[in-house]
Amino acid sequence: MARIYNLYHAADSMDGLSVVFVHGLGGHPIETWMSNKSEVETFWPMWLGIDAACSIWTIEYDAALSAWRGEAMPLPDQGLAVMEALASEPELRSRPLVLIGHSLGGLVIKAALCEALTFGAEQRRFRDLADQVRGVAFVATPHSGSELAKLARVLRFLLRTNEQVGNMKSHDAHLRSLKRRFDDVCLSYQFRVKTYSESRGVFIGVRIFGLRIGLPVTVVNATSSESHVNGSYAVPLPEDHFSACKPTDRNAELYCSLIDFLREIRGNRQAGSMPSQIDSIRDDTKRTRVGLDRVENKIDELPRAVAKEFERLVATHERLVATQAATLAALAQQLDGRLVADRPQPVVVSPSLADIAPSIVRISQAADEVARTGDRRAAILTAEVARQSQHRDIAEVRAVAEADSQLLQQIAGYKIDVGDFRGAISDLSEALRGTGERDERRRIRRGLGYALAMEIRRIGTYREARLYFDMVVHCAGTPSRLAFNVLVHLSNDAGVARAIMGEMRAANIEPDIYSWNTLLALASDISAARAIMGEMRAAKIEPDIYSWTTLLALASDIPAARAILGEMRAAKIEPNIVSWNTLLALASDISAARAIMGEMRAAKIEPDIYSWTTLLALASDIPAARAIMGEMRSANIEPDIYSWNTLLALASDISAARAIMGEMRAAKIEPDIYSWTTLLALASDIPAARAIMGEMRAAKIEPDIYSWTTLLALASDIPAARAIMGEMRSAKVEPNIVSWNTLLALASDIPAARAIMGEMRSAKVEPNIVSWNTLLALASDISAARVIMGEMRAANIEPDIYSWNTLLALASDIPAARAIMGEMRSAKVEPNIVSWNTLLALASDISAARAIMGEMRSAKIEPNIVSWTTLLALASDIPTARAIMGEMRSAKVEPNIVSWTTLLALASDISAARAILDEMEEARFLPNEVVATTVARLISSLDEAADLTRYLHRFRVVGPGYLQAVVSRITPLLSAEVLLNWVYGITKELGFSPATQVFGPAIAGYRRQGRIEDALRIVLPFPHLPAAQALLKDARTQRQAEAWLLNQFEAGPEPFNASLALAYFYWSRGDREKLEIWADISLSYPNQHPKRIASIQKLLRPPAAA
Repeated sequence: MARIYNLYHAADSMDGLSVVFVHGLGGHPIETWMSNKSEVETFWPMWLGIDAACSIWTIEYDAALSAWRGEAMPLPDQGLAVMEALASEPELRSRPLVLIGHSLGGLVIKAALCEALTFGAEQRRFRDLADQVRGVAFVATPHSGSELAKLARVLRFLLRTNEQVGNMKSHDAHLRSLKRRFDDVCLSYQFRVKTYSESRGVFIGVRIFGLRIGLPVTVVNATSSESHVNGSYAVPLPEDHFSACKPTDRNAELYCSLIDFLREIRGNRQAGSMPSQIDSIRDDTKRTRVGLDRVENKIDELPRAVAKEFERLVATHERLVATQAATLAALAQQLDGRLVADRPQPVVVSPSLADIAPSIVRISQAADEVARTGDRRAAILTAEVARQSQHRDIAEVRAVAEADSQLLQQIAGYKIDVGDFRGAISDLSEALRGTGERDERRRIRRGLGYALAMEIRRIGTYREARLYFDMVVHCAGTPSRLAFNVLVHLSNDAGVARAIMGEMRAANIEPDIYSWNTLLALASDISAARAIMGEMRAAKIEPDIYSWTTLLALASDIPAARAILGEMRAAKIEPNIVSWNTLLALASDISAARAIMGEMRAAKIEPDIYSWTTLLALASDIPAARAIMGEMRSANIEPDIYSWNTLLALASDISAARAIMGEMRAAKIEPDIYSWTTLLALASDIPAARAIMGEMRAAKIEPDIYSWTTLLALASDIPAARAIMGEMRSAKVEPNIVSWNTLLALASDIPAARAIMGEMRSAKVEPNIVSWNTLLALASDISAARVIMGEMRAANIEPDIYSWNTLLALASDIPAARAIMGEMRSAKVEPNIVSWNTLLALASDISAARAIMGEMRSAKIEPNIVSWTTLLALASDIPTARAIMGEMRSAKVEPNIVSWTTLLALASDISAARAILDEMEEARFLPNEVVATTVARLISSLDEAADLTRYLHRFRVVGPGYLQAVVSRITPLLSAEVLLNWVYGITKELGFSPATQVFGPAIAGYRRQGRIEDALRIVLPFPHLPAAQALLKDARTQRQAEAWLLNQFEAGPEPFNASLALAYFYWSRGDREKLEIWADISLSYPNQHPKRIASIQKLLRPPAAA
């Protein structure tokens, strides 16, 4: 478990640079970096934050030397824990980052960054974080191990040393492996590296009578301090192992050097490039010279120990000067992965090497121009001109170029100076010929091979990288395994990757485990992956943990994954945390996931943050998710941004989502773009969505394409959607295919949709299959749909299953539908469950439907709930329907609420319906308002209405729809007065007030029966209802209505309601004068509800306004 602390935030930083400090074995996140633990002012990282305007972070992790003091994980696990802690901070994943490690902390940094390559494809956060790393500084880090670790190993039973101490012994195989992997990381991410070594021993002994008896012991010797990365060297510090990371003031050598290191990182020069490395060496040489001058001035006054230090500084200075000339050779030697970390070889310096760096730069510049155009022929021909120039004079080179005037024209268009390109190759060729030693020539060629690998990795796309690779190899013939592996990685196609591996063999370079694992990652299914693993073994390369994990990721279900895990163990490769997490991702529910997590623990692999987040994603509601997050904390795993976003996705409304975002902030996790987009997706209309987007900007999170598309999806018509797309462009967010398809979905007919598709093409966004299917859905008949499908094919877009199902839905009978399904098969599109259900819906009776369901099973498609409900709807009576529901259960398809409602619709009376409702309740299907309304249509008496209403109220489904259905049934049986009393009585008994629209069916029912006075009795309190206004406007009943209402005003019990009804009556007739009279009378009554006053005032508005 690792924790990260933000101790200083540089608000005035221009680039947002953050520096993270990682302590060593037995260290402390703060005290490690203090020269005096009792004085907080000596915490020098805070000085760095202020002086260099950067944010300061420290990492705490379990690094106890002895189990007497605490537990500690092995180095790879520590690396994973630290990478997880770093990647959990959104700020670190989005801003430049420098890592500084002391002793073991440096090894932990290397292990952490290696996780970016190991888990990069699966965990985007790791790669995002690694992309931000601009530099790494190692302070007294035992890259090749420490001799003291051997002593600790011997005394392990007394000291109870933790496992990571064993990882630090000299020449440890794990450290050599870590070095090779870290070299790959440096190649991939191109950050700067700075290394510092201790030059004094730590006193080990005792004090007797004030005298120290013992020896000064060097914890990490000079050889082990060297990182051997990008030609860097260790800067010696006049400190011991523990004081090396504790500068006492701002003039200390480590502090000044780190200030300069941060300045170099901010200099916008490509990390790891030849010019920047040479500049770095020159700067360090200059600083060493200053140190020498300072020592020379006081040499006579210094004791003998310092004189020795002076001699060491002189030797260091001379080595720096020599290294400046040898940089390229050292780079090639180290990054080719062939140096033995524990036996560094002296570099043989050739004077001609100094000329090679500018040659490679010039080749790079010339080749870059051609590669950028993507013209393979011109690239190769240009390379041929350069190659010819190694052996011919300028006149002959020009003749070669002029022989192909088209090439000459292309080269002129690319602005390539052929002469300069010729000179670069010529210089390189001369250097190769002029070097006497074969080993030296090989180093130079490997240097060019490394430069090639670095350059194609920088290019980033296979098409351009391939052009560049072909050009340089054609000129100098120097491919390296590393260059080939980068090319394989960029290919993203198994066929292309195999071809490249064939080229490797042709160049006498055998593909290694990285080559094979890259090919394996391109396998589309398990059988293809197994075939590749068989080839690996035939090539005498045993699949490693990454190979097996890649195979495991292709498993489609848990049994297949478990079988692969068994094979791993048989091959003596123990599944690691990634293997278990891959298995866990296949769990379909929480219980299955918990069982797997139990197995993990039994295998002594503790579930990590990814395991818990996978479990969390299976939660079906917020309480379940919260319970899992509580378990995470109990397991000392703090929920990260992904955990919180998973919880947030379960929120059903904006208020719940806002509450969760508040909790996130309280947990010091700032909502990211995904959090805000989840909140945005809960907005019910455009104003609410716009308000959320305003909050996003206030939180310094710019809405992205997904945010804008979410807003766009709320548009109710094309003009509103177009306005939003205009805003997107103003915000420099170009509408993508999803945006255009959202606009297209608003088209109401084919001409409007075609016009939008024309605009898409004008915006250089080609309609995709979704666009064409949207257009297809607007077709009103089969012939129109077929025309559109023809256009799709002409646009090189083959109709998919959705296209064919849309066509199928237009079939009017079974023969036409079968013909279309035959065409689907001819087009190699197998009908799916939707296709079969569409055919099934055309069946006119049960026997025809059963025959179709039999065909489905023959086609290995099991009928689903929709299929069975379609069959159920053809039943003519309850016994038949019950038999079908029994068959459903036998087929392990549980009837759903639609199935039960279909059965209920067959009930002939209330008692039969009540029996079915009781069955539903036993089956844990509670009636909804649709069910309630279906049953209400069976009411034949007032008693039945009352009993049913009381029964259904238990399920909270007595809503307006149900009451309207009840009123429709009892209206013919009752007078208006009795009806009003019954509705108000039953709703009062049940504890709620009825909605006014409940009485609309009563007015319409009485009117149909010619019972106008009963209808007017309902109109009296509810003149605003549409049914009431329809009655008042009816010329056949106007006189009767006017007389009845006037009588109610004069002699009835509700003159207040009668005055309002009369105002509505004269408003409906357009009699403005009488309307104003009765409106004034209505307004004269005291203590009226504001809504009533507003309705009267609305009647008084001029006709256009009203």
